[in-house]
Amino acid sequence: MLLDVPEETRPPRRARLAQGEIGRLLVEDLNTQIEDCRSLDASLNAGTSTWSAAHDWISSMSFFLRQCLGHAVADGFDRLTQGLKACDYPLIARPESLARAYLCLGSSYLEEVVALMPDYAGAAGQTTPQSHVSMSFSGGTFYGGQFAAQIANINSSISGLSQQGGTEVADALKALEQAVLSQADLDEEQRRDLLDNVGYLGEVAQLPPEQRNRGIIRSALAALSLAASSGNDLNQAMDAWGGVLHNLLP
Repeated sequence: MLLDVPEETRPPRRARLAQGEIGRLLVEDLNTQIEDCRSLDASLNAGTSTWSAAHDWISSMSFFLRQCLGHAVADGFDRLTQGLKACDYPLIARPESLARAYLCLGSSYLEEVVALMPDYAGAAGQTTPQSHVSMSFSGGTFYGGQFAAQIANINSSISGLSQQGGTEVADALKALEQAVLSQADLDEEQRRDLLDNVGYLGEVAQLPPEQRNRGIIRSALAALSLAASSGNDLNQAMDAWGGVLHNLLP
């Protein structure tokens, strides 16, 4: 299944908050919407929601971005998710699967908007915590600026894979990213190292098989598997998605 999305669609580097909007509060609102998107994705996967729910979420986010951050930010989101309308075509056998792919694109775009919020707020004469990416996961655990660059890189890879039609690998990377961030018994250095491994897998997944380094892929998978042996969140993620990731080996 091919996604109808433009290449390299990213939020603009420069935008200005609408009058009366506060960057810090917008970050909180966007993170809430990202979590709502993930919940919707899970319900689509479980068959308890239909693709029209994804359409409603995307429409509401387009309106929200246009009102709070202007046309440039909203237009990029619209271009990236415009192909969702194909879910209504009779020839689409699995519209929920296609909708999940566009939800992944949309949420990744929002995460990049969150990462750019300090710049947007600064243009409006406000200050926000630098690289304030508040990622909420199971158990109510939050991670901020110390992992912001790694999270942004992984999400960029996920967005790129989704645009290329690699939704299964994108889902696997998103599950691993969340598992690393939610794993309770990791210190900051261990979490950073594991995110580096997830990020590398995201980078090589976008390469043709003949250009992938087999040894480094095995090393990254081994590090994640070792961490999974002593952690419930990572163990569940590797059990569910390990086979997909091993298929990256050339």
